[in-house]
Amino acid sequence: MKIKFLLGAIVAAGISLSGAMQAQGQVKLIAKGTLTESSAGLFADLSGLDYNLENGAPANLLGGLGSALTWGTATRFWPYRTAGPMR
Repeated sequence: MKIKFLLGAIVAAGISLSGAMQAQGQVKLIAKGTLTESSAGLFADLSGLDYNLENGAPANLLGGLGSALTWGTATRFWPYRTAGPMR
């Protein structure tokens, strides 16, 4: 019983992979912006951290957003930290 199920799954996977079409997508830049200042000051985030990291950079250095920008609604985007000091 298990062997028949396993063979059926393998055959189904093979059929679906052999019939797959190549995607033809285009990348389109929809927004561009800069983030250099916050209410905490120039190049400072709102974490409240007041020490330096091992490399000498301030722990509250504004940055680390990377690719973690997600579309919210209409013209609103939500940034999420992907690297750097965490609270």
